[in-house]
Amino acid sequence: MRKVILSFVIIFVITLPLAFTATASLVTLDVTGVLSSSSYLGTTRLADNTPFSYTATFDSSSGAGYYPVSSLVFTLTGYGTYHMVSGTTMNVFARDKIQTYGTYQAGLESGYNKYFYTNYNNSTPSPWFTTDPFVSVTFSNMYAPSASQTLVIPFTEGVSLTGIDWGSNTTAEAPNRVEPTAVYDAATVPEPSTLLLLGAGFGGLALLKRRSKK
Repeated sequence: MRKVILSFVIIFVITLPLAFTATASLVTLDVTGVLSSSSYLGTTRLADNTPFSYTATFDSSSGAGYYPVSSLVFTLTGYGTYHMVSGTTMNVFARDKIQTYGTYQAGLESGYNKYFYTNYNNSTPSPWFTTDPFVSVTFSNMYAPSASQTLVIPFTEGVSLTGIDWGSNTTAEAPNRVEPTAVYDAATVPEPSTLLLLGAGFGGLALLKRRSKK
């Protein structure tokens, strides 16, 4: 029994520094804007220029330009908040100026001609945006947002968002143009496996202290 406890203690000693250095490469993409009346929630056509926001969480170490989405929360003003069905094929479309010959791009895509993203030709992000590694940044001066009517986002609430298209953003001259924004938030969180090993180490220390009192 004492050998088992000592094993846990050894695990603790090894994983303690890892708890402070090992991180998951989790990043969230937060986008706000408006959708046009050609977009549908289930069978309900959205009102023109319906405000929306979404947060897509992804692992920035899992791709290059396209990153599988682990969770997507989509809020439509006046309609509610919806959560993408787990297992849905959906990627964050993220490219910096090096990858796209001078423009930044951010958004969602689920395959060929299935996308909902924006370009940033004249953006001045601070700090300078790069996907290697991802940095926390807010884009301004968004330009030429793009959407495909074939992108479908199924929600756990039993409906899907289809016919996705931008509202007045699609025409630069629109008097009521709403500038969408995009924010990459690069989070650093302890890896679950590291936390598990660290917990085992703490448990071993507790048992060892208890036995030493007997």
